[in-house]
Amino acid sequence: MGFKMHHFKIVILFLFVSTILSTVKVLGQTAEDLYQKGVQLEEIKGELSKAVDFFSEAIKKYKSNKEIAAKAQLHIGLCYEKLGKEEAVSAFQKVITLYPSQKDVVQIAREKLANMNIDEYDIQEIKTIVKEWNEAYELKDVNKYCSFFSDEFIKSTWGSLSKTKEFIVNRYFSKWEKISLTSKIKSVDKTGYNYVVDELVDFVYTDWNGNEKSKYGVNRFLTFTKEDGEWEILSLRNQMPLPGNYKNLNKSYPGIGKPGLAYVSHITQNIVSVINTRTDSLIGIIHSDYGACDIAFSKDKGYITNFTSNNITVFNKKTNEKITSIPAGNHPSQILIINNGKLALITHESNDGLWVMDTKDNQIINKIPSVTGNQVIDTLNSRIYVSAIFTPYVYVISPDNQSIENRITVGGRPLGIAVAPNGKFLYVANFNLNEVDKISTQTDSVVDRISGIDSCRGIAISPYGKYAYVTNVMVGTVTVIDLKTDTKIKTLYVGRMPTTISVDRNNNCAYVSNQGDSSISVIDTKKNEVIKTISVADNPIRVQIF
Repeated sequence: MGFKMHHFKIVILFLFVSTILSTVKVLGQTAEDLYQKGVQLEEIKGELSKAVDFFSEAIKKYKSNKEIAAKAQLHIGLCYEKLGKEEAVSAFQKVITLYPSQKDVVQIAREKLANMNIDEYDIQEIKTIVKEWNEAYELKDVNKYCSFFSDEFIKSTWGSLSKTKEFIVNRYFSKWEKISLTSKIKSVDKTGYNYVVDELVDFVYTDWNGNEKSKYGVNRFLTFTKEDGEWEILSLRNQMPLPGNYKNLNKSYPGIGKPGLAYVSHITQNIVSVINTRTDSLIGIIHSDYGACDIAFSKDKGYITNFTSNNITVFNKKTNEKITSIPAGNHPSQILIINNGKLALITHESNDGLWVMDTKDNQIINKIPSVTGNQVIDTLNSRIYVSAIFTPYVYVISPDNQSIENRITVGGRPLGIAVAPNGKFLYVANFNLNEVDKISTQTDSVVDRISGIDSCRGIAISPYGKYAYVTNVMVGTVTVIDLKTDTKIKTLYVGRMPTTISVDRNNNCAYVSNQGDSSISVIDTKKNEVIKTISVADNPIRVQIF
C-alpha cells in the first residue's frame, strides 16, 4: 500500500512538472518560434488562416523585433494572396509603410504590388491615413500618431525621431484639431495610354475650440494604366491653387528662351515658373502636363518631364507654345540634352531606367535598364555621370553610343551630382551617408569623403570651382564647402526642404528650390550669404539655369 501510494505521488508529481514545463514552453515562445510555426502552417500544411493567426501574434507580441515583424507581415500578405483575398494589398502596403528599414522584405512587397499593378498607396490606404490623422488629433498625443508616421518610418526616412516629432507637434498638433475631406470628380481625360482624373478636393481644418481655420480647393490627378474598367492608381499628386503673384503671368515674357533666366519645375503643378535672375523677379510661366519635374532645351525646342502624367511636354523655345506630348514611361524625372541637341536622355524614378530620345522626330531609340537618377555631362572628358539615387552607384555613360562604360560604387544613396569646371573631379551628394563623395574622373574612384553634411540632396559648384553648395533637405540649410581644402566653411539657412541648387555665373548668385515652403532662396556666391527669397507656386522640386 505504501509503495502504491508512493508510486501514485510520483506520477502526480511528474504530470504536474510536465504541465508546468509545457506552460513555460508556450509562454516562452520567441518571435522566431511563432514566425516559424506560421511558416510551417503556410508552406507545409497549407493551413493559411491559422498561419495568419500565428504571424499576427508574432507581430503583436514582438513588435519591437522589426526583422521578424516585417517578415510576418509579408507572409500575412502571401497567405491572403493564396486565399485570393483583397486584404493581400493592404498587408503588402503595411510592410512598406511600417518597416522601411527591412530592405529585402520591403522589396518583395513592392514587387508583389507591382505585379498586381497597384501603387504602394491606394485610395483606401490614403483614406485610412486621413482617418488615423483625425484620431491622432483628437488624442492630442503625437506618440499615438498614425502608423504612417511610426517611429520606424520617421527614423529611417527623416533621421532624427525627436526632432521630427517636435516638428509634427509644432506644425500640426499645436494648431489644428482635425481634418475633414470631401471630394468630387470633375473630369476624366485620356492622355496616351493613361487616364487623368481631375478631382476637386476640399480640406477643412479646425482648431482645438472647433473653429474652422482654413478651407481650399485642390485638384487631384490620379494616373491609371488599364483600359478595361479595372483601373489601378499608379500615382497621386495634388495641385494647389496658384498664389496671387501668378495672376498676371503668362507664357510671353521679356527674354523668352534667352540666358539670364531660372526655370522652376513644380511637381504638383502643370507649369514651370520663370525667374529673371538679373532682377530676381518672377516674370512668366511655361505650361506643361501634370507634375512638371525638369526642363531642358535644344536649339529651338524645350522639353519638360512630367512625373505624374508620365510624358514629356515639347514646346517652341521662342514662343513657349506647346508642340506635342510624348509618352515617356513611368515617372520620368530628369532630362539631359546631348550631342548638339540631337538626343535627349530621360531618367525615371521607376524601373524604366534610362531612355534615349531622338529629338528630330521625338522617337525613343534606346533604353538602358537599371540606370536611373540625376545626370550631369562632363564636356571636357566627354562623359555623362548618373547618380543612381536608389542604389549605391554612379554610372558612367558614353554620349557617343549611350552605353554604360563603368559603374562607380559610392555606398549610401547618391542624389545630387556636379562636375568641377576643370573636369578633374566629380562631387556627389550622398543622402544616407551625410557626406559629399569626391570622385576622380581619371580613375573613376572615390578619393575623398567630406563628412558631417546632414541629409545631402542637391549640389552645385561655383563657376571657377572655388566652392560647392549642398542642400540639406531635412534641416533647411545649405552647406558651403571650400573645394581647395575639401572642408565645410559655412552653413546658410534657407527655406524648408531645399532640394536642388543652380548657380548663375553671370550674376554670382546661386538659386535654391525650397520645396517645403514654396520659395526660391538667392545666395550671393561672393559673400556666401542669402540675400533674397522669391515666393513661387507649391512644391518647387527643381531649379535650373542654363
